[in-house]
Amino acid sequence: MDAQVTALLVILGCLVVSAVLSQKMPSGSGPIIFMFAFNTFAGYLNNLFNRHPVIHVARFVLLGFVCVWWLASRSGRERPRPTPLDRPIIVFFGFYAAQMFNPYWSSLRVGVLNGFVGMAVHGVPMLLFFISRDLIRTSRQITLLYTLLIILSTLMAGYGLFQWNMGHEYVAGLGAAFQDTIRREAVWTEDYTPVLKPMSFAGDAGAASSFYAVGILLAASMLVGRGRRTWVRLLLVAAFVVQFMALVVTLVRSTMAATLMGIALLLFLEGRTLRAALPVAGLAAVLMFVGDSGDSFIKQRYMTLMESGTIQKDRGMQVGAIWWAVENFPAGRGIGRAGPVGNTFSEPEDMAYSFPPESYFVCITFEAGVIGLILVARIFWLLLRYAMRAARVVRDPELGPLARATCITLLPIMVASFVGPTLYAAPFSYLFWFFAAVVFRILEVDAARRAHRHRSHHGPGSTVIPVGPGVASVSALPEPRRLEDRS
Repeated sequence: MDAQVTALLVILGCLVVSAVLSQKMPSGSGPIIFMFAFNTFAGYLNNLFNRHPVIHVARFVLLGFVCVWWLASRSGRERPRPTPLDRPIIVFFGFYAAQMFNPYWSSLRVGVLNGFVGMAVHGVPMLLFFISRDLIRTSRQITLLYTLLIILSTLMAGYGLFQWNMGHEYVAGLGAAFQDTIRREAVWTEDYTPVLKPMSFAGDAGAASSFYAVGILLAASMLVGRGRRTWVRLLLVAAFVVQFMALVVTLVRSTMAATLMGIALLLFLEGRTLRAALPVAGLAAVLMFVGDSGDSFIKQRYMTLMESGTIQKDRGMQVGAIWWAVENFPAGRGIGRAGPVGNTFSEPEDMAYSFPPESYFVCITFEAGVIGLILVARIFWLLLRYAMRAARVVRDPELGPLARATCITLLPIMVASFVGPTLYAAPFSYLFWFFAAVVFRILEVDAARRAHRHRSHHGPGSTVIPVGPGVASVSALPEPRRLEDRS
């Protein structure tokens, strides 16, 4: 099929999905849905058109349109309650943007041009926290968006398994950019036979594995939740199996480790319903065995995760590189240098300060210095704190599984940031901030539901007692101590 026709069908499909789902959600959900759908296929379109500049920047232009639309339509909506993350994100955003004027650039022009690239890739996606917090209103909306992510990830996984079954010739025949990606990501067996890492609809196997990780963890959490119909559970099991097998054949060990960590966290959070969570872990173990048993190379590659020295080599070296970056670049070298598209507009003298796209924390230190690293660490710490709080204290039968799904997805992204450029590339660059907004929306909706229940039970004398900025808990006057402790 002609590349242009394929691209048109993909974009048309994204529009149809966005239009259909938007009818079932509150007004304003369409842009988020379309952004999710388009970013799922953006890497494939980019490779299909041999990384044409127009296609390459399409996802960033789309994000810009979403931001402009959100700013233009804010006046007609009720402003959401401030959260503890608002100020840290705004402070970091301003500090990060100012780094385009870093004196280490060879000229102001080069710094500004690369700065715009850095803001498009890493800075502007932070605004999705405020956009998502503003547009997401109900638990049903969150459930539908999570369901959409599972469906999109499963579709990507299915095509990834198809590519793996067809082999090198099929994927290489799709175009020159696909051939280049295969060569760049090639791994070799002991007899020097290349092993395909299927990229599916993503730009490369690493991005595809990130989509799978999100879909797997969301499906696992929903599978454990109570009140699911049998046919829904069967579909979730099928989605889990397809995505996990696709993740196995990508051979991306860091993403596999992060996914297994998320499943382990799910077991911990579901301590009261461990019998429901154990089958998920058992299914993951069986799929690992099945995926490895047919290919000794796959088995050997994943077995290295069990070796004590793994953290000291390959991507594990990036953990130690964080301190190296702190010592050598305490003031940073300006944004737009690190990440997959770093130094796009750099002069030869700037290339001496380029950095490979590995650890997110190293990239942040390299671009924004120690201050930038501290600001990011504070954002991560606050988000982790409130995500864990939501996962532990929200017991609403509808909100509880959503809170745990969000938590077990966020934590692996944070951990993976030590060894990979997580927030510099899709899908984590936008999903991370979306999930962050969901955490605080869940806490707010849960507090409102508690207020309604307690006021219905105790009458209009009940009060709402804030226990932290942006997060409220409910306490009735006759029993303030017990209810405040629950929050």
